[in-house]
Amino acid sequence: MKSEQTTLTRGLLFFAVKEEAAPLDKWLQRHGWKAVISPQGRGEVEYTHEGRVLRRILTGMGREKAAEVSEKALSDFTPDFVLTCGFAGALNPALKIGSAVWDTNPPAKENPILLASFPTVKRSRPVFLCAEKTIRSSEEKSYLFQQTGYQAVEMESGIIMEICDTRSIPCVTFRTISDSARQDLPLDFDRLMKDNGKISVSRLAGEILLHPFKIPALIRLGMDSGRAAQSLAYHLSKLLTQLFFNK
Repeated sequence: MKSEQTTLTRGLLFFAVKEEAAPLDKWLQRHGWKAVISPQGRGEVEYTHEGRVLRRILTGMGREKAAEVSEKALSDFTPDFVLTCGFAGALNPALKIGSAVWDTNPPAKENPILLASFPTVKRSRPVFLCAEKTIRSSEEKSYLFQQTGYQAVEMESGIIMEICDTRSIPCVTFRTISDSARQDLPLDFDRLMKDNGKISVSRLAGEILLHPFKIPALIRLGMDSGRAAQSLAYHLSKLLTQLFFNK
């Protein structure tokens, strides 16, 4: 009789920016995963450990870049599962900085290994609002929560899930909260974005010079994002250990 598979061997992780991925990269390297950086220069690292393969790719911010990069990645590599990871802004006021939020696509709901790690919760709609632009104000967050019931907002995972659906690849969106529902973002980060989906350092510096009174709010956002990144790495390290090694 053929034995039932209890672990997975090939995983693909998408993050928008390196700040989201950095703590997990450090954890993987401390725990025996060997890293090879892709010569293609698209923010890709391939990790291997005890016969398992894990690719970590940076997409850049926004739906368009996420679609372009994920399509290319999935044409080169067929994983057992995809995790689309990073930060999210809270719409539900009950979500605190660092809180973990997730949702699964239909193929993931049919995978018993993933179901053991991501219990299915019956909901009338998906957890995440995948926005075309950054949601900056607490007033807009409150309105969206009241009108839609979405728990959190981000920009990349929706299109990645759609692409995985067309390929019947199990996909989980796993995010941690970096800004609360009652918190305004200090800058219009969409205006600071370059064509590659990354924040322009020179534009950011220009905004700070023009609006120095926003520095305290930027420092707070940086600290909150750091907490979210550490929380993300903690949860992902536990999840990857369970998915790959059933521990």
